[in-house]
Amino acid sequence: MLKEKEINKVKYMYVTARQFKNAIEWKELFPTPKNNFRNKIYPYIVNKSFACEIYLKLLLLIKEERENKIHNLKKLSKDTNMDIEFKKYLINNKLTLTDEEFEEYLSSISNAFEEWRYIYEKKDIKIMHGFLNSYCNYLDEYCKKIMKDLYNIDVDKELIYI
Repeated sequence: MLKEKEINKVKYMYVTARQFKNAIEWKELFPTPKNNFRNKIYPYIVNKSFACEIYLKLLLLIKEERENKIHNLKKLSKDTNMDIEFKKYLINNKLTLTDEEFEEYLSSISNAFEEWRYIYEKKDIKIMHGFLNSYCNYLDEYCKKIMKDLYNIDVDKELIYI
C-alpha cells in the first residue's frame, strides 16, 4: 500500500495526465470550416501519448510501487498488464482486433510521444490515432476506478482544484 506522499504523487500524476488528455479533443481533429485537421494532429498525438504514458506510470506506481522513466507505451503497457486489460475491454465491447492487429496498433503508438514531438525530423511515420484515443480514454477510466477502489479517491470531486 502506498504511503501518503506517494498517494499525493498519484493524485498529481492523474491530474497531469487528464490535462494532457483533454488538451485537444477527438472531435477537434475533424475538419470543419473553422477547424483544420492538420493544425492540431501533432499536438493531439503528443498530448494523448504523453497522457497515456503518465497513466501507465501511475498504475506502475500503484501496482508495483516502482517508477519507470521510459516513454515506450508498449513496454509500459506490458509492465502494467494494461495491454491485456485493454484487449479484454475491446473484446467485451465487440471491438475485436486480431492479435496481430492489436500488436501493430499498440506498436504504432508506442513511441508516439518522442516521435511526434520531432515530427519534422521523421518521414513515413504512421500512427493509429483512433486506437490512441480509445486507449487514452480507457486508461483514464481505469485509473479513476483503481484510485477509487484502492484509496477511496473520487477524482471527479476531489481533484478538480489541484
